[in-house]
Amino acid sequence: MKKKISTILSAFAAACLCAQQFGNFEIDDGELSLGTQAVRFTYFDANWHSKSLKNTASPAAGFPKSEKGKSYTAEASITVNGKNAGTLFQKFSFASASSCRLESSFKPSGEEKFNEISYSFSFPIKGSELSLNGAVINLESSKKVQTVFYVDKVSVTTPQGLAKFTGNLEVLLQDGRLFGSQTFSLRFKPKNSGGVLKWNMGISYEKVKGITAALPESSDLEIPALPAGWIKLGGVDFNFSRPAGKGLIAEGGKEKKIALKGGGKHLYIIGAFDSGSALPEGDCAEIEAVFADGKTQTVKIPAENAGPMRHSKSSDSPNAVWTSKVGAKTYNLFATKVDFDRPDLKSVTIRNLSKPDWKIAAASLSPVSVPVERLKGAFITQSRDYAPFVPSKTIAKGSALDFSWLLDAPAGKYGFAYAKDGEIFFENNPGKPARFYGNNLCFQANYPDKENAEKLADLFAATGYNILRIHHYDDPLIDKSSPDRLSFDAEKLDRLDYLVAAMKKHGIYITTDLFVSRKLAKDAVEEGLGWDGQMRSNKAAFFVSKKASDNFRAFAKKLLEHVNPYTGLAWKDEPALVSLSLVNENTIFGTYSAMRPHFEKLFNEWLAKNSLSADSENTESLRRRFLAELYGKFFDEQKEFLRSLGVRAMLTDQNFWTGYYVTLTRKNYDIIDTHSYFGHPTFIEKPWQLPSKMRTESAISKYGGCIELSDSQMAGKPFSITEWNYVNNNDHSAEGAFLMGAYGALHKWDLLCRFAYSHGEIDFGKPVGLVGYFDTSTNPVAAISERAGALFFLRGDVRASDFSIPVLLPEDYPTRKNRQDYASLLKRAGLYAATEIELNPTPAGFKIPAEAPFAIAAEKAVIDQNKFDKPVVLDSISALPELQKLTSGKIDVKNEVYESSTSEMVLDKKNETWKLVTARSEAFIAPKGHSFKGNFANVRNSRGWSSTLIASIDKNPLKESSRILILHLSDVKNTNMRFDDPEMTILRSYGTLPHLARRAESVVTFNDSLDGWKLYALKQDGSRGEEVAIERADGKASAKLSTIRGKSAVFAYELVKE
Repeated sequence: MKKKISTILSAFAAACLCAQQFGNFEIDDGELSLGTQAVRFTYFDANWHSKSLKNTASPAAGFPKSEKGKSYTAEASITVNGKNAGTLFQKFSFASASSCRLESSFKPSGEEKFNEISYSFSFPIKGSELSLNGAVINLESSKKVQTVFYVDKVSVTTPQGLAKFTGNLEVLLQDGRLFGSQTFSLRFKPKNSGGVLKWNMGISYEKVKGITAALPESSDLEIPALPAGWIKLGGVDFNFSRPAGKGLIAEGGKEKKIALKGGGKHLYIIGAFDSGSALPEGDCAEIEAVFADGKTQTVKIPAENAGPMRHSKSSDSPNAVWTSKVGAKTYNLFATKVDFDRPDLKSVTIRNLSKPDWKIAAASLSPVSVPVERLKGAFITQSRDYAPFVPSKTIAKGSALDFSWLLDAPAGKYGFAYAKDGEIFFENNPGKPARFYGNNLCFQANYPDKENAEKLADLFAATGYNILRIHHYDDPLIDKSSPDRLSFDAEKLDRLDYLVAAMKKHGIYITTDLFVSRKLAKDAVEEGLGWDGQMRSNKAAFFVSKKASDNFRAFAKKLLEHVNPYTGLAWKDEPALVSLSLVNENTIFGTYSAMRPHFEKLFNEWLAKNSLSADSENTESLRRRFLAELYGKFFDEQKEFLRSLGVRAMLTDQNFWTGYYVTLTRKNYDIIDTHSYFGHPTFIEKPWQLPSKMRTESAISKYGGCIELSDSQMAGKPFSITEWNYVNNNDHSAEGAFLMGAYGALHKWDLLCRFAYSHGEIDFGKPVGLVGYFDTSTNPVAAISERAGALFFLRGDVRASDFSIPVLLPEDYPTRKNRQDYASLLKRAGLYAATEIELNPTPAGFKIPAEAPFAIAAEKAVIDQNKFDKPVVLDSISALPELQKLTSGKIDVKNEVYESSTSEMVLDKKNETWKLVTARSEAFIAPKGHSFKGNFANVRNSRGWSSTLIASIDKNPLKESSRILILHLSDVKNTNMRFDDPEMTILRSYGTLPHLARRAESVVTFNDSLDGWKLYALKQDGSRGEEVAIERADGKASAKLSTIRGKSAVFAYELVKE
């Protein structure tokens, strides 16, 4: 799988790319994580815009420092709105696994005004408890507050654990509901000591733990598909029996005793009463507790705090934690919470006051109170909302899902691709710009046998892909007995050659990197450089080691001069090879820290050579200038070498990070390439192992997610994104192909590759595997959604904007104290029109292109040193109101509605909806309850979130088409996929087969009676299934769409005139 988080990282993160664990705590980017919440330094500027370390900090030399398990120390200069705001020092000292002390100081520079500087801690209102000096505040029922308290102890119980803050504290309590959020924030204010702001407080954190109760009997509970083993629900550990299906049965009218060892005063029982009817009102059971000193306490259990196993509506209960549908029967388990006065329990006796048996699958004690609703939603099982189905690995030829008609086979028929005026052309077809839309193959997926290679090429073509990125291929290609790790495995090379030939035959082009994850030989780098053989160190070594550079060239030469026996061409002579990246994700600003001491030595030599002096104010900008020069030398040398071999493919590099500084180092590329992910997971305990944290909101609420890459697009250069994904397991991930295809077309991007089709062996004889985070091959909804991207981007259903908004960036930007790296306005401006970086040697002398209505300045010097005849706004959030005026209201700042300059798209951030209306395609993304009007059709979502596409597939406009594809996409999960929380932000287990389709229902109404038309639900391979009824009234036709129809999952329909 992918080994690096390909999202925007700050300079602070560059110094410490990996999170560090300190007992129950984790420090990442200078922030102290307590479970899924974090204590973070927060800077509020003069306009009350909050800033964190992730986008403001530049670490001082030698920082951060850490002593394993004991301390973490950081010092950094803080840049806000392009100005030096001051210097921050912070130290976390760990006394134990659950306690630490924060000592921090901030010295303001005086250059940047601020309203407040604090350490903040935000947590969800639902399921949390707050106490100040022992006095409990009921967050959910309290009035919305924003009040300062002076206390010496603050305790916060969250669904993940108990956090305590101690010291002489001045803390602002802020209710996020005042601002439309469902979170509560604590802002710890500093003490002012001679103009220096200081914090000193103790922080402790105890994770929610379940002390499981050993059930005295192992009776057969007769509950099908019951989970087994250790399972975490809402942070509480439960031990379900192995093998599954065993537990304790408290018969009606009888009692059972459970021995306990104390450790918590909150008892959780997972079980159900063996009944198909609702329980009678009143108490259904009572629990008598015996404490260590022999005293007792009895707690009554009302019927509403338990539940009947087989009642059809029980799964809607707030304490229903597990539901499974087997055949026509539904089985439920409920969480019953019992609160005792003391934690030193010795035993409990369960008395069943009802007639039906109480079947108990697991029980656990916890020292932390967790509301039962926090345990709900942890399991994904067959139910009314999820139905099992079997995906298809193939697409029926000629079906409505067969998009091979988009391709122009064979690849390379028009000669080599080249870049001109920001677009890609073929040498023998110079009048027609080319675009590419495809996917990645990783590791062993690049080496199928011939039969599977042909089937894979068929499938790629049927999906509408016309490019394949061969990725993570280099290490598997190496003969493991090769001492210099430069000899190829003959069988693997043959398979790779055949795959390329098969793709070429189908009209699918190739792109790849010359170094991805190949392990280097032990002597591949000179001694004394601090090289450790790890991947980031390998990439850093290429910039400073002659031996490493020679190794890179030797591999490249061997591969590119190799003649593919199935095409008769050397790779360097292959016109189907569109582009080459030198080294995958090797951005020098992010990799140099892997060999920091050697780079610092070279930096100091560079300073001396250029008669420059570094101080606290300019060190970071000088270091960036040095790294940029060092990188430029590396790229120019490798480019010259590759061209000397006869390589004609377009060259690029540094496909990781965005921002002004890295953009300036890309100006000599033939094509700009980068990577972006929305919702890339982070791993809580061990790298690339569950549990993991993930985003679950729609990307629409974050300005469209991956489309915010506009500060990487450069005027006059083609633009590609060879890795993008709206990561699976998010209920909204189907929106990814819609948004990327549509805004990619608006921005006139040239090449898009989703990451990834597969990371493993390609075998069409095996069933489709479990849904994971990235792979399209195991997620049928992601696979089907690619048709939307192909139509919008490849076919050109979405118009490019008539102009680009230039971002005026001087090439000498790093020579001044400009600390702002990431463009502020572009994620919003990019929803309106194409944006691109316009370079000029200095701030003076910029010219705004004639077609551009206005421009954005990367720094104030650009505005000060030019007299423009068109409006120019500074790249700052404060310029948003002006941006609204300049776009004639298409950017609605107050309501956060963004309409494209072409009037084809509208993104409503607040309501999380998106609409596209073009001549050949109409698309709608929304939660339940929203309706849309298009020119050809209207859509109303009646149940669940969904993405809907209505598109002509006979190349005619919708109103003239006789064959139309309708996609109606929800989400796919695995059976018994398990999350720690109902919001499904923490994934605990991938689950098992079969796949489960989430139910979504919509009504589509056509602005025509559609007489003589028929609507077919499509099977997973695109072939026609059952006919769907079309209702006609008042000259309009309508149909009900559902992702679950009978016993089948349906994500696509074919509307055809017969």
